[in-house]
Amino acid sequence: MIALIFLNLFPSITNAVQIMDLDVIFKYKNDLVLNCSQFGENSTFYRRDKNDLSVTSISPDGSKYFFENGVLTIKNSKKFDINSEYFCNNTKGDQLIFNKLIVPHLYYVDSLILTSTEGKNIDLNCYLLIGIPNKTLNWTWKLDDVKIEPDGRFIVNEIEQEKSTLRISDLKIDDSGLYTCRVSNEYGSHERNITLRVKNRLAPLWPFLGTLGQLLILILIIGSYEIFKRKNSNNQELIDTQNGEENRKKRI
Repeated sequence: MIALIFLNLFPSITNAVQIMDLDVIFKYKNDLVLNCSQFGENSTFYRRDKNDLSVTSISPDGSKYFFENGVLTIKNSKKFDINSEYFCNNTKGDQLIFNKLIVPHLYYVDSLILTSTEGKNIDLNCYLLIGIPNKTLNWTWKLDDVKIEPDGRFIVNEIEQEKSTLRISDLKIDDSGLYTCRVSNEYGSHERNITLRVKNRLAPLWPFLGTLGQLLILILIIGSYEIFKRKNSNNQELIDTQNGEENRKKRI
């Protein structure tokens, strides 16, 4: 929506200053395109810092800021770029204010893998990096692309909509899988994945049981060898005794 506000109330005066606004989609790591072409080439873009409210003019630098035909392009926008306010003026003092329509974006961690043991509780957390925390944000959790409906074991908590936590109680082996956290509003959405691995309760004992199993196998092998050795020794003694008896009879 573009609103016209005339600072001079008398329509007969033709040099009235115009203050207008224009909606622009702001998306993290995308190019921001601010169109002030209606003011022509003689327009200047300004940035107002969110923290100290200081205002600075923006000049093209050939790498991040590009200006052509009254259009400013900010390449690969970061958090600072999105959090700032923008407007442009022409030489007559007309002003165009850009209203930010922000697509939410989550903090991202590569290969986030969590491991726990069945029977325990665990919290899966999603944090908002970009976006205005308000009632327009919607959070959704999925397990292997199936939406999770909160029940006795699965509870979703939202803290001022800057964070969403999925709490899973009394973990089961079947709870293992790929969890997806998604945040959205009317302008767009973003999601991230968390891999959960649930181990068996006996998992901590497996190294001990494995060592014990190896020891038992070794005992069986040694025992079998000793039995075999003793049996062969007894057989040899019997053979030697029989041979001795035969030799004695021959001498007689």
